Amino acid sequence: MYAEFVDVTQPAAWDFLPGSIQFRELYDMATDPWQLHNLYDTASPTVKADLAARLAAVYTCSSTACP
Repeated sequence: MYAEFVDVTQPAAWDFLPGSIQFRELYDMATDPWQLHNLYDTASPTVKADLAARLAAVYTCSSTACP
């Protein structure tokens, strides 16, 4: 499970631009279903970039062919 968090009181933050993201979480739900151990800091830069790109693609999609 991957999540990005922003300050919702800042309207510009709702665009989830890289500079507005305050916190990220990454959990292996198969081994940590209670989400107790955030793996984000130990993930590789490639994994982090891929997850951020995939989330952005879903967040900005508005068609029936979304990923």
